[in-house]
Amino acid sequence: MKKAPSFARQRPLVTAAVLFALGLWTGVQGILPLYLPALSLVFSLMFACVFRKHRGFLHGVLAAAFFAGCLFTACLEKKPLPPEGNYTVTGYVSGDVEIRETDGYVHTYLRNVLCVDESGQAFRMRKLYWRMYAEDEELALCHWLEDGARAQFQGELQLPNERVNPHGFDFALYLKTQGVRMCASGMDGLRLTLDADRGFASFVYRLRKALSGHLESIFGKYAAVPRAVLLGEKNQLPDETRKLFSDLGIAHVLAVSGLHVGLLAGFGMTLCKPLHLSPKVKIWILSVLLFSYCALLNFAAPVVRASLLLIGNECRRLVRRFGDPLTMVMAIFLFILLLSPYSLFSVSFQMTFAAVLGMVVLGNVIRRWTEKLPGWFQFLQLDATLSAGIGVMIPLINMFHQISLLGVVVSPLAVLALKWLLPCIIFLMILGAVHMPLAQQIILFLEKIFFFVPDVMRFFAELPFNVINMPTVPWMLALALVAGMFLCSRYTLLFGRRRLLSVVAVLAIGAGAWQLTYIRDVCYIQLSAGQADCAVVTDGRETVVIDAGENGNDLASFLLAEGRSADTLIITHLHSDHAGGLAALMENDVKIGRVLIPAFGTKQQIDPETDVLLSQLKERGIPVEEVKAGDEVLLPRGSIRFVWPVEPRTGQDANTYALASLLELCGVRLLSMSDVPGAYENYAAQRADILKVGHHGSADGTREHFLERVQPQTALITCASGRLLPSANTLDRLSACGADMFRTDETGALMIRIRNGAYFVKPYLK
Repeated sequence: MKKAPSFARQRPLVTAAVLFALGLWTGVQGILPLYLPALSLVFSLMFACVFRKHRGFLHGVLAAAFFAGCLFTACLEKKPLPPEGNYTVTGYVSGDVEIRETDGYVHTYLRNVLCVDESGQAFRMRKLYWRMYAEDEELALCHWLEDGARAQFQGELQLPNERVNPHGFDFALYLKTQGVRMCASGMDGLRLTLDADRGFASFVYRLRKALSGHLESIFGKYAAVPRAVLLGEKNQLPDETRKLFSDLGIAHVLAVSGLHVGLLAGFGMTLCKPLHLSPKVKIWILSVLLFSYCALLNFAAPVVRASLLLIGNECRRLVRRFGDPLTMVMAIFLFILLLSPYSLFSVSFQMTFAAVLGMVVLGNVIRRWTEKLPGWFQFLQLDATLSAGIGVMIPLINMFHQISLLGVVVSPLAVLALKWLLPCIIFLMILGAVHMPLAQQIILFLEKIFFFVPDVMRFFAELPFNVINMPTVPWMLALALVAGMFLCSRYTLLFGRRRLLSVVAVLAIGAGAWQLTYIRDVCYIQLSAGQADCAVVTDGRETVVIDAGENGNDLASFLLAEGRSADTLIITHLHSDHAGGLAALMENDVKIGRVLIPAFGTKQQIDPETDVLLSQLKERGIPVEEVKAGDEVLLPRGSIRFVWPVEPRTGQDANTYALASLLELCGVRLLSMSDVPGAYENYAAQRADILKVGHHGSADGTREHFLERVQPQTALITCASGRLLPSANTLDRLSACGADMFRTDETGALMIRIRNGAYFVKPYLK
């Protein structure tokens, strides 16, 4: 019996695309030195040439695809950049300018940028991210910023912030997906020249804004959704609307995708029918139409993918060759990565290809099940909706850590509604151009008919069982799930019992590998929160959070990604750099068991916004308790005992009576000093292996007598780069006592794993 060929031999392009993507990821991570993928690529190509008439040729080409990906992004990462410092920056505003009136924060992009340093050396960049804080006259000037304006100013060039916490936001990588590698801050001596750049990019932007304004005129207060589904302008959506769609599991209908491209192509081909054009001419017209739409939407990955797929299908019909859809999808996947390698890390890129792969791999399987349903179910096209939903499940969970149980039911209905909504929007746009009052009257009529729809959506979205939090899917389990999808599809020769056993075996191996690598030690994680404080203690399934930082988004992401809730949340004192992150925890629906604050904590000199946050906690039914020295939080393998304050008085600076605590975890003692000032630190002094230095290493604390009593082996300092803290004197005293020092501005988050009286400190940044 002849042996079936391997998947790599059947679909070499699919395998090469996957290996190339894996190589891109490896190159960005910096795992391999630059010379290693370069040499490996050469040897792989030589191997392929030597064995070009044997199976070794395929192996050599596939290996070359991986190492080419490594080399591609490794070279991009090593590409020289201007040194950080002060420059005279000249560039053209690109796209929208966002102005936050509350604090005067302004940010946008610049294109065709020239940066000149103080010595006169010039550097050119294709694109730059520009941010600033403006007040009064400067803020008024910023309102003149618009696409195509030439801006010249004195500013500071900086490298964007990388991810510094596990599961945190990587701003540097996000900017790379936008084609940006550096930021400019400031706007000293800003000079503007309006309408200086009237190129193609500016023309497309102005056309998009004109269409957006036209939709605003027609739909009025309802214009945000039409702008999102037609032009991809989701930044105009109110936060409440975004959350409503997300909680219902239908956020994908707000993204421009294949449905939009299909409707546009169908509309264009319908107009071409009376002209009796040849198929080749139709394909050229279709290509121009879709290219224009891609340009209008700034070549977003979902639109480019859908357009290329549609044009490819039309070309295959023309030559009467219907190849493998999986190979075609992966060919487009590879093509986009060759043009823009950092797209691999874009959420929209991942989601759009995951959805299409789900439909290609599982569409036929689910169609066989849905064919048995009543005829009116076929109208909902459940096979496409369910297979796409399964495909995006892993990236959806890993990105947002939440899924909607109602999404399975609501999503097909939402897609069906979108099929009717899009033509209606286009019709009303055309009608508005001809007779605006009539279009507006139709909108008012529709409002009276469907006025109840938002309330119905809100009712279902707020059901307590609808949204559930989900932890990040470990890569071992993710690979097993993807392999299981392929084993269930037509891309395997297994059938019946063999297929079932193979799926079970793959999932068991993935789950087993995940369990073997699961960290079961007690852990203390000091998150990097700038000039703020935030730490997490994990002991089995028990989680204690000590302070929430000022922002709290990275803390919320960490807890959601790890599948944890804040069983006990200790707020050492009510300053915003320790309690401000409560807002992010509540916004992200992180479960909080109870909150502990210092005794008389609300009667000290506190930041007003923290008092508001405490009121919001109480409104949600979360208990807020006051504690002081002698109180204790018990853990399965340790405890947290508060050692300060003893007898607090009211009306003091909140730092004075901040909670200091001694953590005893598996035989290791950690003294956390919060922001307790030096005048009171001796009252909290305890012998400890690890010291979380008080008040970010300020000069008036961590004195010699205190260190003599604590005798720490390791010192943790939470601070931000470029600030006056930690004090040089404090660092000298810690060095003199022999403590190993770790600073979060240099190391990022610090994970301390504790087992049987021993501990290991692992910095997040290498």
